[in-house]
Amino acid sequence: MGWFALAICCMVFCSFKSVLAKRLLHSFEPSSFSFFDQFFTMLFVLPFLHARSLASLDSDFWLMLGASVVPSMVGVVYLSKATKHGQMSDVSPLLIFLPVFVALAGPLWNDDALSQKAWAGICTVGVGGYFLKLEAWRRPFDPLVRIMSDRAARYVWITVILGVWTTQIQKWMVQAYDAGTALFFTTLGVFLCLVPLTFRHAGGLKNLTREAGQAWKLLIILGVVSSISAWSQFEAYNEGGDVATILSIKRLSVIFVSFYGFTVLRENMNVPKVIGIGLMTLGGVVLYFA
Repeated sequence: MGWFALAICCMVFCSFKSVLAKRLLHSFEPSSFSFFDQFFTMLFVLPFLHARSLASLDSDFWLMLGASVVPSMVGVVYLSKATKHGQMSDVSPLLIFLPVFVALAGPLWNDDALSQKAWAGICTVGVGGYFLKLEAWRRPFDPLVRIMSDRAARYVWITVILGVWTTQIQKWMVQAYDAGTALFFTTLGVFLCLVPLTFRHAGGLKNLTREAGQAWKLLIILGVVSSISAWSQFEAYNEGGDVATILSIKRLSVIFVSFYGFTVLRENMNVPKVIGIGLMTLGGVVLYFA
């Protein structure tokens, strides 16, 4: 399976995960949700580890893991916070800024200058972000404030900024070792970092067990969806896909997630917001073809 098919698979399962996350976060605290998400993902990835891959781990692997695990944990928790407190049709489009920032940081990693198409895609996403936060035509400067001041938007920006660093390191780990090993140990590291935070917010093991018991079926489904989505993304790196390109395809899930938000959750919908989502999606497509 080529990297493009893997990226499409990642996009589809990312859409399902967003819907499951929104449903579970109605009753879960963000750190608890992230804790269970990482635990079940790790559980489903574990059987696919190979002894030969484990034997190849060296100091470079642990250095890369150590450099990425805390930013990954913070990004995971803040994405859960954004999903819980924000509308899906607002949060999901803003995540398209991740491949944008990854593309902007690309020359720092590989010395390749951005093409004209890449700049066109970046600008299109930026204009789309403006319309996404435009509630009234007579207040044209409001989006410049709201895109930074909204609580959910602030959480997304933290996720995006940290994601520029973590996704590049994850690609290096995959290329140097393999997708399953990189995914398992990244998930394990994030899970271990979440343990003290989760126990403090959840009030101990008893409360965590009770929460898991009330939604164990959905948590298992979440684990399956999360593991497939993450493995597809990591394996797409292994097949030679560019980070910004794979993330651009992954974030096309905004189409399905926003549609779910509008039709099922009855989230706010207006003309500027629809234009913004359309432009940001278009920008992601242009960035892919760049």
